[in-house]
Amino acid sequence: MIYLFTFLSSVLTAMGLGGGTVLVILLVNFTETSQLAIQGLNLTLFIPVALVSVILHFKNGLIHKATALYGILAGLPGAFLGVWLLSFLDPEFLRVLLGWFLLLSGAVALFRGGKKQPPPVLNGEKGSPIPIGEQRQKKAK
Repeated sequence: MIYLFTFLSSVLTAMGLGGGTVLVILLVNFTETSQLAIQGLNLTLFIPVALVSVILHFKNGLIHKATALYGILAGLPGAFLGVWLLSFLDPEFLRVLLGWFLLLSGAVALFRGGKKQPPPVLNGEKGSPIPIGEQRQKKAK
């Protein structure tokens, strides 16, 4: 069953749909593995799946390089802080925190679910969104 859950979560992760969260929920509820061990498995699984996904998304022009750089620069210190905080937190607190996060996320998705987001305006380079105002300024020149 773990293999099926891992496969399904990898597919979701590759599509950028939060497969890691799905994996944690499934393994916590349907196996006898501790949540901390599951979180470790989730992170270990995420590395190769994310690497393949990033390579393919980059190849297809779906990654805006400047935005990705800002995300990396902010994410690395955040990752170190999260690992450090983990050593002080009770696993039961983490379980409750994850539950509240999922409830909040579900409520937001439920109440915003019917609203469609407009597609980003592209400047001709795949994956590089430009706000509409800047697009108009460029056309005017």
